[in-house]
Amino acid sequence: MNNYWHTNFRRVQSGDFTFRYAITSGDDLSPAELARFGRAAMTPLEMGELVQNDKFDDPERPLPPDPGSFLEVDAPDVVVVNWKAADDGKGTIVHLLETGGTTARI
Repeated sequence: MNNYWHTNFRRVQSGDFTFRYAITSGDDLSPAELARFGRAAMTPLEMGELVQNDKFDDPERPLPPDPGSFLEVDAPDVVVVNWKAADDGKGTIVHLLETGGTTARI
């Protein structure tokens, strides 16, 4: 929020500003852990609804109570940045980010 320019603009910024903080602590916080923490704090929860037409098959009822995951990354220094449908409609595209400063192979 810097408004000190060598022009004719006033050196003030008015209006309401909202600041949000996320605080963590730990004995050994790696860059990968901090990147995950920061992304989790900035990314809102996403929700989608499945209807009958979205299902691949007709699974047996009742569904098992165990939670499941549609996508899972098991590398601790890799986070999913974006996941979208391919522009041609044939598959999906996953954008990954390596946060530990090392080479990763997924």
